[in-house]
Amino acid sequence: MGGRVINFDIEQEHQRTQHYDWLLPVYFRSMDPQAGDASVKTLFLECRTTTVPKTLVPNTNVLEFGEIPVAFKKTQEILIKNVGVMEETLRLQALSPFGGFSVLNAMRTIKPGETKPIVVQFEPLFQQIQEERVVMFSDHTMVSVLLKGTGVRPEVKITPEDGIVPFGNILAGETAEKTF
Repeated sequence: MGGRVINFDIEQEHQRTQHYDWLLPVYFRSMDPQAGDASVKTLFLECRTTTVPKTLVPNTNVLEFGEIPVAFKKTQEILIKNVGVMEETLRLQALSPFGGFSVLNAMRTIKPGETKPIVVQFEPLFQQIQEERVVMFSDHTMVSVLLKGTGVRPEVKITPEDGIVPFGNILAGETAEKTF
């Protein structure tokens, strides 16, 4: 049905916000066979949303750890840049204790134009694909990065299966090579 937009602080880019009012149609049909009325009914839902300029920008939207053996660790960095005009003091939304992901360093204040690293560790607890979103926020904005990794249990098979590689007779001082 469309909507209406209201702009605030258009002259000051860093304070600019947009507020939207939406009128959304919701269509439904009665599932009660006793009602005898199979016509489509319409309700209208009013929604209000607000957008603000992004001030914290990550260097990646997805941080991929790849395949890591269970109980081993790998660390990587996310770089967060403050593109706004105010200092942003970061806070972290708690990660799942069973996901295998953790943030190792403390959240710091990022000055305008400055970039700070966020060190993330992946230590899989189980053999499975794991995904979780790390969410960092300040008083004015938030930023999130999808974390992906796979916990694996490597298995080794030896051929021949009995593990015996016969070398036969070899003279002293000679060498022999075989592949297994």
